[in-house]
Amino acid sequence: MPGRIIVIADEETCTLFRLAGVGETYSVVDPNEARRILEQFEKGEDYVLALISDKIASSIDGFEELAVNLKMVTPITFPDRRGIPAKATDTLREIVKRAIGFEVAI
Repeated sequence: MPGRIIVIADEETCTLFRLAGVGETYSVVDPNEARRILEQFEKGEDYVLALISDKIASSIDGFEELAVNLKMVTPITFPDRRGIPAKATDTLREIVKRAIGFEVAI
């Protein structure tokens, strides 16, 4: 089964991914447009790894549920140039605390 990598992010981030060799980038501002792109690839026959900026993913209503229900698309979120959102840092802190038994300042 063929596979593809796509990027859904802001224009600046898409430009950086194009420079790195990713051919399919989608610059979006509207979260509904990002949802439409994911649903469009879901209908295709290629397996798609979709890299989505945290900012855009968090603005899509029901993103977590959408991500779980996709069969042909695997969405992976990544921080944009502004860094890791506070929510992700808190989650990482909780994971580390469970793993080692005490809290570490991150």
